[in-house]
Amino acid sequence: MDRVKKRGAKLLVLVAGVRAAQKAESLGADVVIAVGQEGGGHIGRDDVGTMVLTPRVVDSVKIPVVASGGIADGRGLVAALALGASGIEMGTRFVATVESPAHAKYKAALVSESEQNTRIIERPLGRPGRVLPSSYVEQLLIDEKSGLSPDQLLARVVGDVNRNAAIGGDLDRGFVWGGQAVGLIQDIPTVQELVSTMVAEAQAVLTHLAGTTGFDGEF
Repeated sequence: MDRVKKRGAKLLVLVAGVRAAQKAESLGADVVIAVGQEGGGHIGRDDVGTMVLTPRVVDSVKIPVVASGGIADGRGLVAALALGASGIEMGTRFVATVESPAHAKYKAALVSESEQNTRIIERPLGRPGRVLPSSYVEQLLIDEKSGLSPDQLLARVVGDVNRNAAIGGDLDRGFVWGGQAVGLIQDIPTVQELVSTMVAEAQAVLTHLAGTTGFDGEF
């Protein structure tokens, strides 16, 4: 962190719990990203959802907090802001965009899968991560329960195995990260289209709230 700060870069640290957020702040982080267990990729070991984790982290630090995990549209953006976050981070949703370098098969899987079909791998290694289902993942989950050594398990989740699926498109001989937000992904827009749609959705939500609850807010 000292090396990053000395170069004048803003430092954003991913955290999955209050203790980690406070530690990051004490070491000079500019922003912490609170990643709920709904998220794709590595999600921490506490299994706390975004709706609870975000306000907990907001209340525990003085630096800005960004919410992540299960957010894929304007509704999620408004919810995150309501929880006290200064913004949002999206991983899974941005993979399913035109500009993403992910293979077309990976993007198609993000559109077709439901929130009920994701899997958690790497728990025995102490670094659980959420992925999309595949025959490779199902075998990996069996291997994790079979008593293999950490080195043997690590060999099954190296970066090349991930790249083979995510970039190469061989989803049955590797794994790809994916959060429960897959249940909210219905298309593969450009990034500009995605962001514009999300802003419009957020504004519509705020307008609806103003009309039904007397809330007078503006996005």
